[in-house]
Amino acid sequence: MPRVLVVDDDPAVLQVLTAGLEREQLEVRAAADIDASRELLQSEPFDVILTDLFVRAFSPGGFTPLDAYREVAPDVPIMVLTAHTQAERLDPMHFGLAAIIAKPVVLSDLVARLRAVLASRDGNPTAG
Repeated sequence: MPRVLVVDDDPAVLQVLTAGLEREQLEVRAAADIDASRELLQSEPFDVILTDLFVRAFSPGGFTPLDAYREVAPDVPIMVLTAHTQAERLDPMHFGLAAIIAKPVVLSDLVARLRAVLASRDGNPTAG
């Protein structure tokens, strides 16, 4: 079962995403800040990170969320959720991301994108 780390500092969003992804047969761990997400990434394997772009509680080292994830788990694809109005126009590859997804997100669309990232990581870009 694919393992997803979901990171968002909004407890309601974290709960909805976690419950929705678990219903889709994904193993989900949740973190509300960078420090908690780094601890999980250091202690458990993950197939993908799904994170809000602006997670509060930056680490004392001044890391952005993306820096923090890349330092601890450089090979894990990162999917970013953002309320940025132009999000869908951005090229995720330009930022080294697997996907940039605009909020509010439709769960079925999110799951489809997540499965495509997982399939691509497994070397099967047409699966999903």
